[in-house]
Parts: sequence; C-alpha cells; structure tokens
Amino acid sequence: MPSHGALEILRQFNGDGGGASDTRVSSSGRTVTRADEVEPMTMMQCEYRDHVITAEVMEHPGTPTPWAGGCRISNPQGQTTRRMALPVGHAFMAELEQAQRASIAHGKWLVDQCLDQGRQLFDKAA
Repeated sequence: MPSHGALEILRQFNGDGGGASDTRVSSSGRTVTRADEVEPMTMMQCEYRDHVITAEVMEHPGTPTPWAGGCRISNPQGQTTRRMALPVGHAFMAELEQAQRASIAHGKWLVDQCLDQGRQLFDKAA
C-alpha cells in the first residue's frame, strides 16, 4: 500500500487536489506550456535524482478509463526496472496525459523510496 505522500502525489496528478496544470515535462525533459504543444505526446520522460523515469502507459480500448499507468526507471549505472504499475486504485485513467503524469509522479516516489528508505527497485539476479 503506498504511503500517504504517494497517494497525495497521485491525487494531485489525477486532478483531485491541485487543479489542472498548464505546464508539463516534454519527452526531452523540457518544461513546456500547453501553448507550446504541437501534437499529442506519446511518451513522457524525466530525470530525477540522477535516475531517468519513463512513463509506460498501456491502452485498454473499450473501457471508460482505458489508460493504465506505469513506469520504468533507469539508474546512473544503466540498470532499468521492469514496468512498475501504479497502485490498483489509481492505475486506470480516462486521459493519456493524466496517466503519464501520474506514472512519472509514481516513479519519483519510487526513486525517493529507493534512495531515502532503501527500497529495492531492481530485481535480484537468480
């Protein structure tokens, strides 16, 4: 179960506490406003505490909330995690960008947990 802080981050990105934002992080890591957008983004990525977080959102057509959020995290040594899904209660969203933002927020929370609390991000070799 995610901590209260992680749920608060997800609520913010789900639009449940903080309102819509007019800015986002582009796939190149640059902060842009909605006015700068030319076409819908297909991937969102950011660098956070020397880790690269990539939103990996999966579409499930035919449902009211077709976008399943998740992310992959790469550390400075080049290791990359498996796809890490959002917590079940927050995993599916109606908007692609909303799912991408929540996925990045979840990735940042996971990096914080790894660096500050010692949580294991990478599967151990068998």
